[in-house]
Amino acid sequence: MADLVGKLVAPEETDGAERRRLLGRLGGALARSAGKARARGVGRGRWLADVFMNIAPRLPVRDLETLREHHYGLTGEQLADDLVRTAAKATTAVGAVGGALAAAEFAAPPLLLSAPAQIVAETLVVAAIEVKLLAELHEVYGVKVPGNGSQRATAFALAWSKQRGVTPSPPARPRSRSGPPPRPPCATA
Repeated sequence: MADLVGKLVAPEETDGAERRRLLGRLGGALARSAGKARARGVGRGRWLADVFMNIAPRLPVRDLETLREHHYGLTGEQLADDLVRTAAKATTAVGAVGGALAAAEFAAPPLLLSAPAQIVAETLVVAAIEVKLLAELHEVYGVKVPGNGSQRATAFALAWSKQRGVTPSPPARPRSRSGPPPRPPCATA
């Protein structure tokens, strides 16, 4: 599933037919995974969160130099604006493909059974696009998130779920042995 999502969120242009094929395959893979999770008694929300957290570390996040190269040398706010525009186009494309698949399913009622899997697939891809955007915006603004790829992906996914950026932790200060650290002075109005 991670490979399919990675192809759907990659910066390269993918034509509509290829997107439909990939989204259809992702929907099928998700339906099979959901069936296995149901058999194990895993709740739907937890299953989807687990699927997404397995995919997040494999999202193709570009570094600043690659971003500049892919966006014609743009920097700063212009680069950030272009990344947001590109992500908006990608989510629109996913929605359009999902709509086309839904229209085809209404024309052939037996296919309606796969509609929930298609909706989950669209949701998963849109979430991946947004998490990737969040990670790349951190690159643009020079906010380095500590940790390995998996830890960073978890931080970005959690930040996305809270609709916030990642706030890197300041380095821990050693505590003195004589007691707790001193309290900061209180501001008075």
